[in-house]
Amino acid sequence: MKNAIKSLFVSALFVVLSFAIQAQITNAVRGQVIEKITRQSLPGATVLIIDSDPLVGTTTDMDGYFEITNVPVGRVSIQISFLGYETVVLQDQFL
Repeated sequence: MKNAIKSLFVSALFVVLSFAIQAQITNAVRGQVIEKITRQSLPGATVLIIDSDPLVGTTTDMDGYFEITNVPVGRVSIQISFLGYETVVLQDQFL
């Protein structure tokens, strides 16, 4: 009986661990896009996670704020673009 309980516990633990390994840990990227010199917010700027599959991104709100959810934890590169401005890439940001 004691061995059966241990075996059952080990089996249950294995199932929990396999679910944890399959579940991908994610984070959110939040921020505000502002103009470098005037410090004014840029509403409608595009913010993308480079090399995400599927492509993950958003646009900024009226105050230049954005939030991208469900981004896999690790190092990511973020591309920010806005019409009339040079595109900026933030390389290897750790989440």
